[in-house]
Amino acid sequence: LESMRRKGIRAVVHGHRGYPFGLSEVPDAPWILFVKGPLEVLRGPRPVAVVGTRRSSTAGRLAVDGIMEGMRDLEWTLISGMADGIDALAHRAALDRGVPTVACLAHGLHSVHPRTNAALAERILDAGGCWVSEYRLGTPPSKYTFPARNRIIAGLSQAVVVVESNDPGGSLITARLAQDY
Repeated sequence: LESMRRKGIRAVVHGHRGYPFGLSEVPDAPWILFVKGPLEVLRGPRPVAVVGTRRSSTAGRLAVDGIMEGMRDLEWTLISGMADGIDALAHRAALDRGVPTVACLAHGLHSVHPRTNAALAERILDAGGCWVSEYRLGTPPSKYTFPARNRIIAGLSQAVVVVESNDPGGSLITARLAQDY
């Protein structure tokens, strides 16, 4: 707990104050959600997830920009997974337009994976956004934590936009979960 406090990380418990309402309605919601950054971002207007493949195409990159430009004058909150490719592009585009941003991580909040997105993750915090995870400090990413993370993205969002994806792909998992929820 002391290590979490020093790192600016809070734990919010399912059914208690601060736990995101939308996520609390998901049948397989995590009991504890770790948050770095202001909790208020999780109660922001119109939470929309923008997700996609790690190996984005030119068309995918243009689509992210088009989505962000099309929503320029709306009040909304971006939810995405901080992965390379479409997720990182969406986070950057949202930050460039002053859109509040939530990064859902598939590991503990002690670090950022991939490391190439560390500066982007810090920029999210500096802009008043937050990072969230169900994993305690020190938990590394694994092939199991990414699909589990996708249910948090879906549960926090009122809509999920899949820019491009492989089949099967994590983005389609997120979309299917959102549809089920």
